[in-house]
Amino acid sequence: RLYRTSVTRSEHSDIAMGEYYDTAAINNTLGQIAYLVAVSGDWAVREEEDVVLTLAKGGHLELGRGVYSVSPVMTDLFCYIDQEGHGQYFRGNQETDSEGRKCLTPCRNEGKSSEGPSCLVNVNKTEKMSPCGIPKCVWDVECFTRDGIGYRGNQTTGSQNGETYTCQSWSRDFPHPHIYHPSPSNAALYGIGEHNKCRNPDPRNSGLPWCYTTNFLVRYVYCDQISKCETSDLPVFHF
Repeated sequence: RLYRTSVTRSEHSDIAMGEYYDTAAINNTLGQIAYLVAVSGDWAVREEEDVVLTLAKGGHLELGRGVYSVSPVMTDLFCYIDQEGHGQYFRGNQETDSEGRKCLTPCRNEGKSSEGPSCLVNVNKTEKMSPCGIPKCVWDVECFTRDGIGYRGNQTTGSQNGETYTCQSWSRDFPHPHIYHPSPSNAALYGIGEHNKCRNPDPRNSGLPWCYTTNFLVRYVYCDQISKCETSDLPVFHF
């Protein structure tokens, strides 16, 4: 849940009111809303024509004048993306392993183990790592959410005017030079790597995953074969 703090400004004082929000557009063109507080979960907050900001649980975000869209962040909190190092970016708060034993450490997988996120547990007075049983994400893998920034699926073709084109690898500048090469930040934010899968490292100008093509005459295409999660029948995750 998001907690919206509204402020009525006068010459001498501010009067604050609160309202609970789920996924919704927030109109702050009059500047009546001072800030948002994430009561539970993490949230993606986007101002029109601006980048997406993540509002973490317990945090607050001051708002300027404008219209904002908000949506809960699901991936890497309630499920993990297997395509990204078997959940190397998972930051959820699960406190037990797959057998219900209390975790002594957070469920994480910085080592990219194929078993997914694990934690340290006590078994017969011996500490050992044990899988947490976190489900794998379906959203942002078999479909894309919001503007496709978080898409980590395996689609490698896009289309234009009814023609299908193969994607150029993000690590190459041939036949089309570009600026979105693999780097630690591009990998974490946009899923850019040594591959040619559809991604969206340019959310200011695109509202869905896209790629450069291997065709000299077509610089880029949108990967419009990928469905939007919010309008699909796909579950958020599966075990």
